[in-house]
Amino acid sequence: MPYFQYNEQKIFYEDQGTGHCLLFVHEWNSSSLFFRKHYLRHLSNKVRVVCIDLPGYGNSEFVDTLRFDDFSKILCGLLDHLQIQRCTLMGFCLGSAIILDFSLKFPDRVRFLILIEPVMIFPKILIPLLIPKFGVGFLKYLARSRFLFSLVGSQLIGSDKATAAQIFKSIGRHDPSISEHYLHLLFAESHRSETPSTDQDISQKGIFILGEKSHTVFKKNADYIAGRYGIRDTVVLRDARHFVLAERAPDISRIVLQCMHKTEI
Repeated sequence: MPYFQYNEQKIFYEDQGTGHCLLFVHEWNSSSLFFRKHYLRHLSNKVRVVCIDLPGYGNSEFVDTLRFDDFSKILCGLLDHLQIQRCTLMGFCLGSAIILDFSLKFPDRVRFLILIEPVMIFPKILIPLLIPKFGVGFLKYLARSRFLFSLVGSQLIGSDKATAAQIFKSIGRHDPSISEHYLHLLFAESHRSETPSTDQDISQKGIFILGEKSHTVFKKNADYIAGRYGIRDTVVLRDARHFVLAERAPDISRIVLQCMHKTEI
């Protein structure tokens, strides 16, 4: 398996295809596995596709000193490792916050941003998971209890049973203490008072993809990002929920390729 080094830890990535590069960053408490299974082969026939497992998830080793600022450095290190100067970035959920931060720090390396169901404002419903021991305990139980998973995920996951089964299986693969650490990183990042640099205009460099039936918290996140950074283009997929990436792979693949075609130079 391909790796590159960050702070002496191995970070897994996949790299397929040629041409204009798409870099995908996955969601919280997950990995690039689903994307690789359902998107990589199709998209890599048209463009170069790179995806990464964030530290501690999938095949990547955890970085003990991990901070939110490290994510942009990791993406930059991966692009340097692969000798890619510029790319389109696609992020799902937490991944959207990561690629947005990268675009502000390394604007010359970004052609376009595809923000899928973004999370930048910390969801209030997840605040109890920040409590020491409780968060880890809850995530452990969630990974074992199909009933609790179904109850919690009813508003996030569509009616497709195969998709729900894949997501439930994915939760069990990950260390709950690492997932709790990620929640603390997102919470701290969402409360930073610094504002984006005024000389960076990304209003024409991004698009949102949202599920029509997604939870209000994700729509509020998109509205917040739109207001703060000027990104206005939005595609709403009918009858889809938060896990639109899993529900609507053909639609999202089409949108991604359209976006990348528009930004080719």
